[in-house]
Amino acid sequence: TYQRSRRGIHATRKIKQGEAIEKGDIQVIRPGDAVDVGAEPKRFDEIIGSVAVSEIEQGQGVTVDDLEI
Repeated sequence: TYQRSRRGIHATRKIKQGEAIEKGDIQVIRPGDAVDVGAEPKRFDEIIGSVAVSEIEQGQGVTVDDLEI
């Protein structure tokens, strides 16, 4: 299905609550069967510098709800 093949932004490491997101902390991947598809790749630059409002596990999809943009 489209949802499973859609690319999204995912954490490359565990990000703690209150941490600012740096370029190396996220990547754009096609997650396959992952349930938590992250934000659209076009939001990558917008997410850089944002602060995590909750803990984000490594490999987890990063959404705007996870961040204070």
